Amino acid sequence: MFNYWASIFQLQTEVVRRIAQICRNYLWGGTEECPKVLRISWQHTCFPKSKGSLGIKDFAAWNNAIIAKQVWAIANKKDVLWVKWMHGYYLKGKDWWDFIPGKDSSWTWKKICCIKASFKLGCTIPQRWDWQGNGKYSVSKGYLW
Repeated sequence: MFNYWASIFQLQTEVVRRIAQICRNYLWGGTEECPKVLRISWQHTCFPKSKGSLGIKDFAAWNNAIIAKQVWAIANKKDVLWVKWMHGYYLKGKDWWDFIPGKDSSWTWKKICCIKASFKLGCTIPQRWDWQGNGKYSVSKGYLW
């Protein structure tokens, strides 16, 4: 369910924090509410298995990587109705990488533009990500980046 909503919206920090809290408590205590003191930080459990951790995804970073897929679709003018609409309504022939949303833009569009700013380096420098060569974006690679 998280992946569905995270692919549509940039989730609010408090929502992501609460989801992580519920998952953490369930992992360590078996219930939504965990009354005991935890011996390992949630941040450490989000490290990869190769670093001796559990490899659980950091929900905020995963949300950003999923939204970056929308950034990629806009940058590549993917043949999808909402991408065409964004280009026609917001971009109007402007360069996507230098675009700054107006004050009258929707909250969702402003969040997509914020994610664009953080992923701009990986998208504009050749051979930065593996998906550059084959024209596909990988959420898992965006997450690792």
